[in-house]
Amino acid sequence: STIKLWSSRVVQSTIKLWSSGVVQSTIKLMGKIAQPGGNNASHCVGRCYFDTTYRKFQYLHVIAHGRFGAAIILLGCLSSWGLLPCYARTPHPQKGDDGGSHVLQIDTSDYYTNEKLESLLQDLALNYPHLASMHSLGTSELKNNLWYMRIGSTSNANVDQKLRPMMKWIGNMHGNEAVGREILIYFIQYLLFNYEQDSRVKHLVDTTDIFIMPSMNPDGFEKALSRKACSGNYGRSNNNNVDLNRNFPDQYASKPSDPIQKETKLVKEWILNNPFVLSANLHGGSLVASYPFDSSSSGKNKMSRTPDHDIFQHLARSYSNNHKTMHTFKNKPCGYWDEIVFDHGITNGADWYSLTGGMQFPKEDTLDEEWKNNLNALMSYTEQSHLGIKGIIQDETTDQPIPFATISVIGRKDIVGSDDGVYWRLLLPGTYNVTVKADGYITETKAVSVRQISSTSPDASRVDFRLRRLENDSENGNSQHTTTLGSTVTQSETSQEISVLSITPISTTSTTTSSSSSSTSSKATTRQHFTKPPPLTHKTQIVPTTSIEPPAPHFTAPSKSSSTSRETPSTSSTQSSVPNITLCPLTIEFVHHDDSAVDRLLHKIVDDFPHLSALQAIGTSTEQRTIWAIELSSNPGIVKAGKPMMYIGANIHGNEVVGRELVLHFARYLLCGYSESPRIQQLLDSTRMDTSAPSKTHKDTCVPNCSNDGGIIGRTNANDIDLNRSFPDQFFGQLIPPQQETKVIMEFVKKHPFVLSANLHGGSLVASYPFDGTPDRKFTYSASPDDATFRSLAKTYSLNHRKMANKRCRPDEHFEKGITNGAHWYPLYGGMQDWTYSVTNNMELTLELSCCKFPEASHLEEFWYDNRASLLHFVEKVHTGVKGFVYDAASGDGLANVDITVSSNDRKVKTAHFGAYWRLLTPGTYQITASAPGFISQEQKVKITSFEAYSAVSLDFNLQRGKDYKKYKNNYRKFSGFGYVETESSNRLSNSTKIGIAAVVVLLCLSVVVICIVRRKSFTARLVKTSPPETKVRFSRLADVDQDILSDDSENDTLVV
Repeated sequence: STIKLWSSRVVQSTIKLWSSGVVQSTIKLMGKIAQPGGNNASHCVGRCYFDTTYRKFQYLHVIAHGRFGAAIILLGCLSSWGLLPCYARTPHPQKGDDGGSHVLQIDTSDYYTNEKLESLLQDLALNYPHLASMHSLGTSELKNNLWYMRIGSTSNANVDQKLRPMMKWIGNMHGNEAVGREILIYFIQYLLFNYEQDSRVKHLVDTTDIFIMPSMNPDGFEKALSRKACSGNYGRSNNNNVDLNRNFPDQYASKPSDPIQKETKLVKEWILNNPFVLSANLHGGSLVASYPFDSSSSGKNKMSRTPDHDIFQHLARSYSNNHKTMHTFKNKPCGYWDEIVFDHGITNGADWYSLTGGMQFPKEDTLDEEWKNNLNALMSYTEQSHLGIKGIIQDETTDQPIPFATISVIGRKDIVGSDDGVYWRLLLPGTYNVTVKADGYITETKAVSVRQISSTSPDASRVDFRLRRLENDSENGNSQHTTTLGSTVTQSETSQEISVLSITPISTTSTTTSSSSSSTSSKATTRQHFTKPPPLTHKTQIVPTTSIEPPAPHFTAPSKSSSTSRETPSTSSTQSSVPNITLCPLTIEFVHHDDSAVDRLLHKIVDDFPHLSALQAIGTSTEQRTIWAIELSSNPGIVKAGKPMMYIGANIHGNEVVGRELVLHFARYLLCGYSESPRIQQLLDSTRMDTSAPSKTHKDTCVPNCSNDGGIIGRTNANDIDLNRSFPDQFFGQLIPPQQETKVIMEFVKKHPFVLSANLHGGSLVASYPFDGTPDRKFTYSASPDDATFRSLAKTYSLNHRKMANKRCRPDEHFEKGITNGAHWYPLYGGMQDWTYSVTNNMELTLELSCCKFPEASHLEEFWYDNRASLLHFVEKVHTGVKGFVYDAASGDGLANVDITVSSNDRKVKTAHFGAYWRLLTPGTYQITASAPGFISQEQKVKITSFEAYSAVSLDFNLQRGKDYKKYKNNYRKFSGFGYVETESSNRLSNSTKIGIAAVVVLLCLSVVVICIVRRKSFTARLVKTSPPETKVRFSRLADVDQDILSDDSENDTLVV
């Protein structure tokens, strides 16, 4: 190896080591390093790690003291491959030649990229191991770490380490609100650089456990950094286009409208696993400190008070008053109408209109000013974590700490102590009765006086409690339950109050407003001392259920005979990955349901699961029977941009009834399993699925019939037309007059941007894929442009089916692996499958699910278990291939109706609302092109490595406007089909829409003015004509006294006129 050291405050060396097997090496380098000012004594740290495909050693810290300046030690390199860099850093600011203190400078010249931030935090952790440690909660959707720095000192013997409050800062929750991120980066450096120089900083770091996360949304920041836009929503959300500050559970809503995101889950668990006393969340877009609640029970914009309203107001003012400009504005610091509720820099969240947007990236040369504006506010607010009282709750007899005791103050929210008996309660100066309760102990109440806050910083009063055991309590210790207001709360339910203040520390040059704050609570768990990092128990992925439980009593699993079971490895693994569902309120019998029974069942589903389902009558049949579609989703009735939609239809042939029953049972399976199975929860959270099990056919009564020809009674509609021959054909057009049922389904499918669908049939056992027809009407293989993807989709169904891959319904049928090309089996024309693929974005399969079209009801349960796993796996494939958004590069708006094409594939799909698109593709490397009239086409290369569920690659496009943009711009404003669409862009009007609205308003105002003038002249003329001469004179020239009378606000004005 070659090792180079050079003299500076930063001493760096790189050692490259390649080894095979297990190698343990120790390398020591010693040398005299000239320090600035001739100070040869130094304090150096070595660090060793390797990082290859996220396989990383824990950091190894070695500290060396002495005159020789640096020691680099590489220990325990247990790797058969990899590059292992080591660094040495001199950790402290050094004294200058004049003996004065030289303080390191904070670089405020530019925004820190994610890579630069990681490097900086690593260096700080190395240089200040006695003050700081670097940790990651986990990784974001794009594998960016959610880094946070823990700052504090345990060297002060006068400070009780157990009683140091934990305080948390979070920034950059919205990726394009970047000033808060930079301020927190500067704050970390400020605390470390000034620890030895500034007594206020030293006291704060000695007495407080400070956690700082500069960026909760590194993916969004990375995206926003490419534009550095001062307004708009570009980069606001995470990589899944979800606003993280709308993704936490709300007290007035059952669950967030979007699936819980990875970043949200990590931060939520972080909060629940640490007893933070005080928190703040830095946003951008206005200049205000906002305090809880953000929402109200009525849903209206009005003051929504917490039980600790006075404390939150004090906390908000502690920031605002110490900010250089925030408190100087009575209201409207940025000039927006919704800021009228601000009171000298503070506001209640629910009282403030919550609007998207914000000032995101002011020019780099303003960052230093923003830092200086916020520095004192950051210090002051952090110091508020010492407000009120603190103490230890112990057993009077054993002196052991009592975990999770409940601390109550009348009229305020109860809090819960930590597992080591410590508590903190923020209170303003005054006298309070504080009550402590713990299961198995006698409740104790004390009168407590909280002293006035000093001019420098608050200092919490220490109030300890020693509780006496109840006489009948077990001598083996306390129960792990605590009593709160007369109710028993388990250890997992206890919570430590967090005072969360959301702050928007942005200058008054911001251009749009942003919502901010939320109030939350955390569970009190083991409080880790600063010498050890906090527990990182954060799960980063959802693990599906892998064991089979006995089915519910009304789901008796059919016996597996040798003729029906598949003995392939894929079968066992597939079945074991499908969760079974226990009893739930919705029970569906295995019987044939007539139209009225289906109607009742669908309405019962919506009644029992209103939060997961919505029912829509999409039309009627020829005989006026209702055709129903039921939507299954975690946010029914709302179309989420970026959330793929898929469709399952059944019973297009009235006598093929197995699919009709399977749709009902599949709906029940998903709805009942949502609360039990993470896999089902992930599916409904990330997918909108519409199913249709109507009677699209006529009223002839069908009886079970399993003759070899499958039977034809009931196959057609009331006009005796086969509906699967009545769609427009890609080769021969409309062969049969379109039927009422056909029109309903065509309108429904074209109205929604479905990505994937299946049409359930009966009479055979095979998954059939396009094309069904050929230009010359021959029996031959008719491949579509997406033949490879269709084959993979078909195999997904057949190989996860218990019988489809290896069972024949007739001796002359042989389908390899249970799949077939439609025309290769037998050609048909006017079918729904080919029409769907040719006309819409959707990719549809025809699934033949039973040899018998109308089997006895006693066989239905077996059909359900045959198809359960294959249905679930097939639906999940909607999350494969490539997905993303197409934006107007000039405005940042999403563009609908843009063509998305794939190299070597002539099929186009169009973007849906707000530019969202999905393109199912098998693994490979593709050139994807986004093109539209009025815009310059953009082409990007994408590599798809998997066809597994949820493997879709995100790929966004930003199209530059062409010279003919104005000619075509209206093409991208409309997209038919939705009653209500919810997206981060849904609240934003386009510039042309705003101009149009303004023009209409101006015209209306001008019209009113003209009408008033005309009417006034007409009235005056009539009055003059009929008035006596003296009145004419008064109206012709009013005297001063008349002017005075007319300007008076008396009731006589009208009489004078």
